This record gives sequence, structure tokens and C-alpha cells, in this order.
Amino acid sequence: MELAYRAVEAFNRRDWDDFVALIDDEVELESRLVAVEGRYRGHEGLRRWWEDILAAFPDYSAEIEVIRDLGDVTLTHIRGWAHGAGSTAPVVDPSWELAKWRDGKLVWWRSYSTEPEALEAAGLSE
Repeated sequence: MELAYRAVEAFNRRDWDDFVALIDDEVELESRLVAVEGRYRGHEGLRRWWEDILAAFPDYSAEIEVIRDLGDVTLTHIRGWAHGAGSTAPVVDPSWELAKWRDGKLVWWRSYSTEPEALEAAGLSE
């Protein structure tokens, strides 16, 4: 769980080096817009995700509201805040993130709109 906090803190500081140091070279990630964006793979894909989100929401910041340790997977409820590029309208972006960790590095990460979706994907739905 400590690694998830460190990743969010590094992102909020826009510290690419600290952020990528927590991520496996072969990471796979999927945002909630996977149908539009596709999957991101490796550090190159991670860099594209970083640039894409900050191009759309330059002041995006995230806060962990809830985090659960599910062994080598964490389930995190994140609330993001931002303004769209060129906009003063605020955006609140709640999401549920499943993240798989191995040897102190993030190897897989997927965003979900709801907790039940994330729990089902983790095989923990009732």
C-alpha cells in the first residue's frame, strides 16, 4: 500500500523519475477509456498516458480515499480533481484502481468507474 501512496504523491508533484521508478519496465495499464485510448504498455506507454492526461487536465491531482491490500493486488479508491485544458469548470474524477505489484514495482493497473466493477475484476464480487 505504501507504494500506491508514493506513486500518487510522485504524480501530484509531476516527478516523472520518482513515478517511473515504481513501475515495472513491462507494465500494462488500462484507463476507463480503454476503448478510445487502447492499452498502454511499458514505460513508453506510461509516458503517453502521463502526457495524455496532463494535456487534457493540466492541473490534475489525485488523492487516495480508501486503499485495500489484497495480497499482491491493491484496490484503491481515488478522487481526482482538475480543470479541463482551457477551462475554468472543475472536474471531479472518482475511480477505483486495481494494481498488481511484484518485487516492489507496479506491473498491471486498470481503472474502473465503480467499486463493484473493480471487485468483480479482482474475483471478489459476491
